[in-house]
Amino acid sequence: MNQLVVLEQLKPLEIFTPEGVDDILAKLTKEARSHVLDISTEAGRDHIRSLAYKIARSKTHLDDMGKDLVADAKDKIKLVDAERKRIRDSLDSLKDEIRAPLTEWENREQERVKAHEAALLGFHAAANFTGPNPPSAEVQARLDGLEALHARDWQEFAKRAELARDTARKQLSDALAASQKHEAEQAELERLRREDAERKQRERDEQIKAEAAAKAKAEAEAQAKAVAEAEAARVKAEADAEAARVKAEMEMAEQERQRLQREKEAAEREIAEADARARKAEDDRLAAIKKAEADRKAAAVQAERDRLAAEAKAAADAKNAAEKAAREKEAAVQAERDRAEATRKAEQEATAKREADKRHRAKVNNEALEALNAVMAGDGLLSAGAAAKAVVESIAKGLIPHVKISY
Repeated sequence: MNQLVVLEQLKPLEIFTPEGVDDILAKLTKEARSHVLDISTEAGRDHIRSLAYKIARSKTHLDDMGKDLVADAKDKIKLVDAERKRIRDSLDSLKDEIRAPLTEWENREQERVKAHEAALLGFHAAANFTGPNPPSAEVQARLDGLEALHARDWQEFAKRAELARDTARKQLSDALAASQKHEAEQAELERLRREDAERKQRERDEQIKAEAAAKAKAEAEAQAKAVAEAEAARVKAEADAEAARVKAEMEMAEQERQRLQREKEAAEREIAEADARARKAEDDRLAAIKKAEADRKAAAVQAERDRLAAEAKAAADAKNAAEKAAREKEAAVQAERDRAEATRKAEQEATAKREADKRHRAKVNNEALEALNAVMAGDGLLSAGAAAKAVVESIAKGLIPHVKISY
């Protein structure tokens, strides 16, 4: 079965179709199975070896034909891909060139819009304060400055600018009214504090006057007592009986005076204690007002710190996210470049390997063919059996390059 001659006469495109493969396999199978296999003799075993070798060579030759066919197709695909890339690159460059004026206009338009948006934020900033109850003078100054913020060519943002100005004006007007109300309330509170202090001062003055009157009364009573005692002594000299009566009356008068003195002292203590309680209550009230004001200021300071910290964190998070996205984008671009370069190198290496393998196979086949032709040309009168025997002997002696017999 000289199937190599048959296969070399076939075209790859005719073989590598479902019908072509079925046909060639059927022919090779039929030819191989038509031989009588005899392992009882040396010649029979050699014949089996030769037949199996020819089948293996048929397989190798058919596989090489398929590889060559695929290699040609890959070369064509590679050429098409290269031209596709050239088309893409050329048209991308042309697109960028044609679109350049529009891109430049779009960039300028974007910057113009950003400038208007930033100016609009000025109205929002003017209507917002860092803490509650800003001074009314500051609020009035911002309210007066709204027209200066609005004095620009807003173009298509004119309606938004007018709305932002009116909104800010209303907010500032409300804030001005609130600040003026707060300042008026603070002034009223200060007035009430002064009036309360003045009232307490009048009460203390009246108390001092009452104490002075009580002291004068006591001195008058003491003086009256001295006069009474002198008069009693005089009367005693006149009449003992009268003296005894007067003495009894004086003792009663003294007891009454002492009782009145005790009541007076008790009243003075109650007045002093009431004044002390009043002073303590006022001190507690002022302390509570002071503490409430301090707590409010501390809360405002802490709220501002929290707001600034939140803004700083948000800005840091946004920056980190942008940097991470840029790094990931650059890594993806580099990975795609590396993959494309690796693919290009692999294709080059595969192509070079296929070409080298093809040249190597052709060289081996040619050398074996030349040696076989030399053996066959030794004597043109050899029969087919003698020629085959001469070929086998030449292979066994190592005269045919790249061909050997396995025993």
